[in-house]
Amino acid sequence: MDGRSPLAAALSGVFSNPSSPEPWEPAAFDALLVEARQHRATGLLRELFARRALSLTADQADRLQAAHWQALGWCLKADAELASVAAALTQAGIEFRVLKGAAHSNLLYADPGVRTYVDIDLLVDEGYGTALEVLFGLGYERRTDAVGESFELRFGKGSTMCRPGGVTVDLHRRLIGGPFGSLIETDQLFSDPQWFEIAGRALPALGAECLLLHACVSSVLSDHVPKMISKVDVIHALRQPGLDLVLLGRLVRRWRLEAVLLSAIEDAAGTLGLALGDSWVPALGAAPLHDRLLLRAYRGETHRWRRQAVWAVPYVGGVRETSTYLAALLRIFRGRGPGDDDR
Repeated sequence: MDGRSPLAAALSGVFSNPSSPEPWEPAAFDALLVEARQHRATGLLRELFARRALSLTADQADRLQAAHWQALGWCLKADAELASVAAALTQAGIEFRVLKGAAHSNLLYADPGVRTYVDIDLLVDEGYGTALEVLFGLGYERRTDAVGESFELRFGKGSTMCRPGGVTVDLHRRLIGGPFGSLIETDQLFSDPQWFEIAGRALPALGAECLLLHACVSSVLSDHVPKMISKVDVIHALRQPGLDLVLLGRLVRRWRLEAVLLSAIEDAAGTLGLALGDSWVPALGAAPLHDRLLLRAYRGETHRWRRQAVWAVPYVGGVRETSTYLAALLRIFRGRGPGDDDR
């Protein structure tokens, strides 16, 4: 298996056509199915099996199908809740964009059922405070205590909202915390949306270029161990029809995302066994040293929020805004603000 995990080895067939896939031994398939559940990749495995790019016994195929039906059940629940939340936000006059799961499923994959998800991610900007009130009115509560209402509304990334028996809603003010959250201009993310439909409701997502950059941000910066599906998202996002490379380059330079884009593409290509320089995978040069250093704000297993908050100081804004930010951080650090959590 060339040292890769069972799932990574299997998913190398997503963007190629293996002629004679090897059969999976029982213990190896057990490990594959566990990993596929964890990384939301049961749909990708089913697609490979349908293409005869994955060799399974009848029992293994049945187990994979059952796992995928379970994953699709969560998607249906998330879709119903997304339609309800979107209707409430629209009625309140709040502009939003759907991020990641549902948007990627419908915009990046020929069959939306291949790409599963378990929660809802929404980006709002000027209406963030009102959006919180809308979600409170629908019965949602914050999963963790806010760092302070004024800090959250002015500087925070967003909040994770839950309600009993419901689907988690990640409400974003920014795509990511830390320095890159300050560098990425949120108003630009609301330009030229792409649209998709769920439950008869048209929903806006990020434009193609911003969607690609967010896929890279999610793959490289968001999780301690990025899910495998996020790496597949990056490659699919690179292949979007009509991707404007000139605009993409402009945004990457303006938002200092060269290192993030390069790292995400190299990681996805390496994991999936793809060669950089293929016709649909751009060969990239080295990112500036300073931008590569910014990635350190997102490394490590502990104190991630604090590290990112400190690294963001030079990018907050003018002198007055930075002073306000620093004073707020000091109050949080002296109190019981977030420490090891990755808000």
